[in-house]
Amino acid sequence: MISKLQEEIVIITPDAGALKRAQRFAEIMDLPLALIEKKRDLDKPHKILSMRVVGDVQNKTAIIVDDVIVTGGTLMNAAYLLKDKGANKVVAAATHADFVGGADKILQDSPLDAIWVTDTIDIPVGKVFPKLTITSISSLIASEIRKMLK
Repeated sequence: MISKLQEEIVIITPDAGALKRAQRFAEIMDLPLALIEKKRDLDKPHKILSMRVVGDVQNKTAIIVDDVIVTGGTLMNAAYLLKDKGANKVVAAATHADFVGGADKILQDSPLDAIWVTDTIDIPVGKVFPKLTITSISSLIASEIRKMLK
């Protein structure tokens, strides 16, 4: 999917916890990395006080790399911030789509241009939406199992 993009691309880590994963992804793809720094309210664990982008996203396609999407809230807020900082497009790429509540509606209505996930968790037909692309990883897993059996 990334190879189909013609624009200049930057890989985004949505928070410090995902930095190593996004950094490895950026290195493998030979792409620059930027991060979103979040300041959290220490008295309320899930409350974010502020967010800022560290790195250049101006006139680029920003691809946010994360392990799992649950509510879609972090991605929605990140997309607003990245577009505000000049990103032309914002794409979310995650391994697992563990959508809860209204995540499908939040993501569809967000400034994200696309959401890419794998099929590691079944997504009911009613939770599939136009911006969502689901990629099967069954052949990758089968290939790795074959290697281990040899």
